[in-house]
Amino acid sequence: MRLDRDGFARAGAEVFAYLNQAHPFREGNGRTSKVFMKHVAERSRFTLDFSRVSPEVWNQANMLSGPDLGRYEPVPDSLVPIFRVIAQPRATGPSNPSTDMGRSTVRASYPQVTAEETRRSSAAIQQQRPSRRPGRGQGSQGVER
Repeated sequence: MRLDRDGFARAGAEVFAYLNQAHPFREGNGRTSKVFMKHVAERSRFTLDFSRVSPEVWNQANMLSGPDLGRYEPVPDSLVPIFRVIAQPRATGPSNPSTDMGRSTVRASYPQVTAEETRRSSAAIQQQRPSRRPGRGQGSQGVER
């Protein structure tokens, strides 16, 4: 089935709302969910450009997609317009892991775009972490003992 932009936005919003509701990780839910959605989009006619929406709008839509009081099901309606904006037509058509770059559907492999995104996110996190202080396993000059 080929989804148009509106259908893709609706389906993407629903998948993301359920994933966001599950919050499978203690840290990095947002980053991990975005990478997952980019990976899912690799099989579609669209790419996801999260830079097309501000963090404030993204976070507000995520919050509003949570389930109503006493319910389990998320309400993806607030995410649909966001996914409509971030879904951009793919220049080359959907990716096919069984034929692209010798990838096998049997083994786990990630699209280059997604792997690069993961590396960038990891590098940004490393830059934000405080440097090690001398003391634990290091000499007074900060050199390993």
